[in-house]
Amino acid sequence: MRDECVESSEQLRKLRESHNLTQSDMANAAECSLRNYQNYEYGKSQPTYSILSHIIRNLPADPRELFERSICDEDDTARDRINRLLNKCNKDQLKLILRLAQDVLDEWPAERK
Repeated sequence: MRDECVESSEQLRKLRESHNLTQSDMANAAECSLRNYQNYEYGKSQPTYSILSHIIRNLPADPRELFERSICDEDDTARDRINRLLNKCNKDQLKLILRLAQDVLDEWPAERK
């Protein structure tokens, strides 16, 4: 569980920094308190489906940025990395991932599908 927190916290920080946003900006986008957002970014807790959904809806960023992995072996494929991450998830976490992915796809602009 700690590894997943660290991975998601790194992605949140990278997303924030790549768009020159403050932690306060991200907390506003997530519709949570600054302290809660900081806990997500520092890996002390994981954001819920609702928090991730708010971030995706409220940031001027491509939602895929939140899920990209920047650290990988040269010969590692995206499918292998995704499978490894999904294998670490329990049934409830997988359900949340699927709901979030479906919401993103439902809101995806038609010209990008």
